[in-house]
Amino acid sequence: MRIWFGGRAGVASIEERARGLAKHLGPDIMPSFGFTDDRPSSFYAASRAHDVVWLLSQHPRRLLAAARARRDGGARIVVDTGDLLYESERTAGTRGPKLWFTRWWEPRSLRLAD
Repeated sequence: MRIWFGGRAGVASIEERARGLAKHLGPDIMPSFGFTDDRPSSFYAASRAHDVVWLLSQHPRRLLAAARARRDGGARIVVDTGDLLYESERTAGTRGPKLWFTRWWEPRSLRLAD
């Protein structure tokens, strides 16, 4: 089975988490890692090439690209949330439309997971 761990580039803690999780996979699991920009095409291509897409992010572009790839190629999606998205944004001082969107998006993003 091929598992692709994906998330935002430049966030060391996310990459460390993915590599730590991959250490516990069995010998028949082939993990790969892709921490890229937010271009949907990057996530779509990687999602199509794997059996499982393990996203360490709830970013809308990443999740929607993975969901499209699942529809087209059958990859399963895992959404690894880490911290609660809305609470993280609120605590960080996010206000206005972005905070409203985050509250709206968070439960929907979890429904995209298999």
